Parts: sequence; C-alpha cells; structure tokens
Amino acid sequence: MYKRQDYQRDDHNNFFSVSTFATEPGKSIPRRMPKFFQALYCLVVDDVETKVDPRHVDKVLGLPTWTLETSPGNFQWGFALDRPVRDQSVAQGLVDALCSEFIGDMAGVNRLVRLPVGVNGKAKYGPTPFSTVLHSYDPTIRLSVETAIDALAATKASVADTAAAALPPDRDP
Repeated sequence: MYKRQDYQRDDHNNFFSVSTFATEPGKSIPRRMPKFFQALYCLVVDDVETKVDPRHVDKVLGLPTWTLETSPGNFQWGFALDRPVRDQSVAQGLVDALCSEFIGDMAGVNRLVRLPVGVNGKAKYGPTPFSTVLHSYDPTIRLSVETAIDALAATKASVADTAAAALPPDRDP
C-alpha cells in the first residue's frame, strides 16, 4: 500500500481519477472498475495544443477550471462539474461524447489524469522527466452538467449505442 506522502512527491508520476469508486466487498482499497462507479466529478480534455485546438475546446466547453502542461507544449484542460454525476449512464455518455468531440484516448469513467505535482516519466523524456506545470487554476469556474450535456450533445439515449464499447464492469484498466 502507498503512503500518503508518496502521492505528494514531485519526482513521481502522479494521477487522480475523474470519478470515485466504492470499495469491493471484503477489500480495503477502492478499485477503478466501472461496476464500483459512484460519481463523475470532472471532464478532462487531453492533448490540447498538440492534437486539439484550444479555440475549439473553449468554443464547446468554455473556460477550464485548470490547465496543466503534462509534456512540452501539451496540456490537459480540466472542467470541474458543478455537481457530481451519480448516474453512470449519464457519466459514461458525457465521457463518450467528450471522446467523440475531441481525442478519443480516454478510458471512460475510470480515467486517470495527471496531478499538478509530479512528472511525466515517459521514456521519451530521457533520464530527466518532464515536470508538470499548472498554468491556471480557478476553483470558482464550474461546468454545469446541463451545459456539458447540451454542448457535447450527450444524452442517456446516446449511451445505449456506445454501451458495448465501454469497459467491461469487472475490468480494472
């Protein structure tokens, strides 16, 4: 088991999940498996600047709550939701719609994104990993769930069409 201070080290690859998950019966640590989903708290667009035009993200979703440089010139834009999305079909619909609108490299409601303290330790950066840089953070900026649904055209009906593509409920990514 990890110690709390391990997640605060600036020389580690540090991540958080966009959702929370229940603990499996008989276990002490939650697992990021869809069958244990509890709530989605944020949406994150990856590869802004390098693969995704920031003007397009701004046009669709508005200002992000935070922008984090995760590798040289490459950003994650995070959008804190105004309330948790507890309906898993709605949460999965939002994530699927986000993938369709932008880059589809997300794991789903159990996606991990980088924390602002840490490094990108991919081998391509050599012996000196890239240190993540938080460029902006405004906790007062919240994306309403309704605005996200409207902006991404995500509905419960669209989720049924993509359910087969979602991770199996017993698979931990």
